[in-house]
Amino acid sequence: MSSGILTSTAEIEQQVLLFQSVSGVCLALGCMCLLLTIFLFWRFRIANVIAFKLGISARQSIREIEETNAAAASRQEENATTQLEKSYVPVVETTTRLDPTETLDAAQTEKTPGKWEILCDIMMLHTEERIG
Repeated sequence: MSSGILTSTAEIEQQVLLFQSVSGVCLALGCMCLLLTIFLFWRFRIANVIAFKLGISARQSIREIEETNAAAASRQEENATTQLEKSYVPVVETTTRLDPTETLDAAQTEKTPGKWEILCDIMMLHTEERIG
């Protein structure tokens, strides 16, 4: 083996067995690294990080907030129309003297029906995510 060329079949078989064992060890290490990578990808929620970096989670959050606001606005409009449709019953004044709590209750029931107009509608939502 001084010339660097393998001459006997025994030496060739030893080299083949060595390469087979090295390739088996490398294959096992590769499989273990793949499994470790998949576990760490799931454990550290890398998919959420990628979605955050690409803006996918922000667009989804904005879409959910817009849907919530649209649903709340439609409910507000329904409530406003049902309140306006209620008939107005005037409060009859009495000659007896009322204590202050009763006058407050009477003043609250004297609301006249009319058209409600929302000048500025502000809704603030607190989420755990930070957008931007």
